[in-house]
Amino acid sequence: LSYGDNDDIEEYRVEISVDIELFDNRTGEPMWKEGRFTGETAYTVTGPNRKTGPQAQKEAVKDLAQRIVERVVEEW
Repeated sequence: LSYGDNDDIEEYRVEISVDIELFDNRTGEPMWKEGRFTGETAYTVTGPNRKTGPQAQKEAVKDLAQRIVERVVEEW
């Protein structure tokens, strides 16, 4: 996402995408499905707020989970 002096990378973005389907447990029928549902986060590798790749991956998964819950709940 951004570069510093000497073209060193300072900021990255992590995106995690999944295909999701929601099924009615009573009938087994699909209620909806959506492809390429994405969670993401940006992180810096320098400075006081720096993060590692694995830390950023966990944040992207958390964002993905939150978006899935929001998508399911908005139908009600």
